[in-house]
Amino acid sequence: MSLLDQINKAAYARADVVGEYVGADGLFETERVLLARLAPALRGKPLLDVGVGAGRTTRHLLEISDDYTGIDYTPALVEAARRKFPRARLLCRDARDLSPFADESFDFALFSFNGIDYVPHEERLQVLREVRRVLKPGGYFMFSSHNRECEHFNKMPWQTKPRLSAPYVKYCLYCLAHLPKHLRMRRHEVHADEYAVVNDNAHGFSLLAYYISAPAQLEQLRRAGFSSAEAYDMDGHPTARDTRHPWVYYLARK
Repeated sequence: MSLLDQINKAAYARADVVGEYVGADGLFETERVLLARLAPALRGKPLLDVGVGAGRTTRHLLEISDDYTGIDYTPALVEAARRKFPRARLLCRDARDLSPFADESFDFALFSFNGIDYVPHEERLQVLREVRRVLKPGGYFMFSSHNRECEHFNKMPWQTKPRLSAPYVKYCLYCLAHLPKHLRMRRHEVHADEYAVVNDNAHGFSLLAYYISAPAQLEQLRRAGFSSAEAYDMDGHPTARDTRHPWVYYLARK
């Protein structure tokens, strides 16, 4: 197991992190927009929910189709999802190895909440290949990823244009409280031409997250064999490049 895997898996297994995911519900705006567009074509079709966590997206996909499978590599999160949705098919599996699923098994796959960003680069490419393999011809893959071109990428709040407000001050105090951990974690960061892996603010600066620009991610999808792919900002609008938002959403088709 790589060091990145050790760090990220340990963080996701923590009781406080599991508790955060148990309390999460509802779709993000771009998820809502894209799923509303796709729902008529996916009604009753087999759907794969990758990195399901504690089931934030489960209810919404079950409203589209009963033929639903959710997977996550954290046992405690899968158990939490099963308690919330006892009749749903929820499995402890890793997106890098979808071997339990036959070729062309699903019409749609979702990897939400930037979950694809917590595996090493080469294994991320394996995730893309595996998802494409289990999709039927014409099937859709929707996911989000951290945006390397965001103006706030890899910066502490005091390194950006300050906006003096109570939330800004609170965020500065949060970052200061975790600064020693952040400085220790930074030695594991990677900065390559195509992508970066950095220690951002998630879960108390506990994770190493993959960041990539929209053009580079679209090229990864092309190389993985997807026939088309589109990028969307966090408001659900198509984008070619985005410097405002920390995440970008992608909708690719086999």
